[in-house]
Amino acid sequence: MDGQWRPILTTREYYDAKGPREITLSAPAARRLGSLLSRAAIALAVIAVILWAFPYLLILLVGGFWAGIAGLNSVARPAITRWIDGLETQSTT
Repeated sequence: MDGQWRPILTTREYYDAKGPREITLSAPAARRLGSLLSRAAIALAVIAVILWAFPYLLILLVGGFWAGIAGLNSVARPAITRWIDGLETQSTT
């Protein structure tokens, strides 16, 4: 939190091409980030339940992860950086 009790997002270079950087979030940007984190937590919980119910899918998931990891950095990192840029733009307006 900064002096005005606004949250600060600190990024790292392994997922943000412009990182590390600190972004002071406005109220709308903080809600947007909170919404994304809530949806991610729900998605992880659903995946955990599915893997608990069907443990053989874990083998397919791990195999698919290793097969796709090579291209992940070239696709995901720029997309995440653009999304974070949108938060930064929303916070400065």
